[in-house]
Amino acid sequence: MKQIMKVLLKFDLDELDFISWFLVLAFFCVSAFFYQGDIQQTFFGACAIIVLMLFVSHSIALILGVLKNHPRMGELTGYITNGPEALVIMVGLFHNKLYFAMGVPLGSNFANPILFTVAALITGMFLMLFKENMIRIGTILLGTMGLAASFFLLPESRDSLLWGWAGIALALSTTFYFMKIDEAVEEEIEDAIPPLYIIPAILFLITAGYFLDPAVSFTAINSRVPEGVISFCILSFITSWPEFRTATSLLKRKKMKAAVLNILISNITNLWLAILGVVIYLLLPH
Repeated sequence: MKQIMKVLLKFDLDELDFISWFLVLAFFCVSAFFYQGDIQQTFFGACAIIVLMLFVSHSIALILGVLKNHPRMGELTGYITNGPEALVIMVGLFHNKLYFAMGVPLGSNFANPILFTVAALITGMFLMLFKENMIRIGTILLGTMGLAASFFLLPESRDSLLWGWAGIALALSTTFYFMKIDEAVEEEIEDAIPPLYIIPAILFLITAGYFLDPAVSFTAINSRVPEGVISFCILSFITSWPEFRTATSLLKRKKMKAAVLNILISNITNLWLAILGVVIYLLLPH
């Protein structure tokens, strides 16, 4: 039991985490000051968001730890690390907030390339990127970013346009999926986390999701920052943190293809999640 609790409560944190937390707090507190909101309550709300998303990221890290020795780690992690985005979509749709729900997965399509570039720079692997198929990688990244941006040009009240966006996004994202690079399959055995830890990881996700919307609403009210802006600009970067951590880990192990594939799959999956979210929203009364 002691060993189980040690693994469950072991949060892998470093100076980058603390810098990101500081930036989140600074964003909300400066916004509250600028828009004449309640700075003290905004600070508490921002802290709650950070703590909740920390548990979300930790739950994803536990799941990835279980799957550490999978031969196609890069592609698989691209799906798994989208767990936080899927969670926020469910929270947003449950409260009938379309733009809040879509802001995180679509905003993550911009956060992922930025954070991946940071990961490549701090690991000294940036120049290795140019040995990959940059035309194919760039086409997929720019395409997924363009589709994400185009969603926010649509009026929320025009259901026909939302259906059209979903159809076009599905066709293009599927094309991007078949364009992705192939991962180099490697046999590398490391100490993995036992499968039983997936259960508490899921519980962490559910609990964090339950409290996330109240925390965001509380912070939005007191900072006077719209929830859609919080979703696109803040939560998208926080939910992309697992991708950043995964990419950093893979780059340190000199697995460039796996790291790149992780980001490509994550961006494509973000679009699939957004498409699913739009379809569910359109089918439900609103």
